[in-house]
Amino acid sequence: MLDQWDRFSFSECEAIARDLDSALPASFRFHKIEACSLGDQRHHIAVFEWAGLPDSYHKGFFALTPGGTATLGYDREQSFVPDQQQQASWENETQKTGMLPGALDAFLDQTMTPLRHVHIEPFLLETQATPLAAPPVYDETLGPRGGWRKSVTPLTAQKTLERISREGFRFPTSDEWEYACAAGSRSLFRWGNTTPPFSIPSLGRQKAAGWDLHLRENAFCLLIACYPYHWEFCAEPGVMRGGDGGSALHAGAGTFAAWLTLASAFHSRWEHEVCYGVYLRRALSLV
Repeated sequence: MLDQWDRFSFSECEAIARDLDSALPASFRFHKIEACSLGDQRHHIAVFEWAGLPDSYHKGFFALTPGGTATLGYDREQSFVPDQQQQASWENETQKTGMLPGALDAFLDQTMTPLRHVHIEPFLLETQATPLAAPPVYDETLGPRGGWRKSVTPLTAQKTLERISREGFRFPTSDEWEYACAAGSRSLFRWGNTTPPFSIPSLGRQKAAGWDLHLRENAFCLLIACYPYHWEFCAEPGVMRGGDGGSALHAGAGTFAAWLTLASAFHSRWEHEVCYGVYLRRALSLV
């Protein structure tokens, strides 16, 4: 459990991890104990390497996510109070354009999970989600300077789950995903309640100068909810986590509105069978 785990020394954490290593499938091996911190949370996390990913992907690493009883969700009795910049973005960019009509409180009430207390069993969670569709390919034949060619691959949660189940994995539950993303934090985002002014949550060169908190590992050593387009399947059908598929960002719904899709408690509903642009984060049960 997390409260017990946090009291262990590095050497004690490593001893537990090596014991677990002997019980895991042969494709796993203990990698290291890493001190991870973000916002107001700091934890020592055991990381395991998995040899199952294709060579074209990053190395596969899984974090031992300690369990415990946790408070999750958005507390509607103690509403989030935006700072001046966030409020101005909502009023001048979001409400005036009509992309997301209504007050900020109404949006948060609609998109954030309810306040609740849950019990989480320890489990392994992939530290970095992988794209389910093929990455774009640079094609020199596209115009005088070439260009990127990207295939749009339809995906279904059921077929994806069937495939990873044969490898011994599953999707994380929505509770597990939110617990892992927040890593113990009760702020709106895993790093706190602040967002950069006049900058959308993007990857690469477009990120705000000096601002990369959404691109850092969280206190559970996870790269998670980094980009609104990279949403992820959960065990519950139709529940998507880690973004909104880029809807708010693509529609120009407002700077702060786009950042809200990376909040730990944010969730999207997708009722159609086929989905696009999904990233996969594997989970492995330990009990």
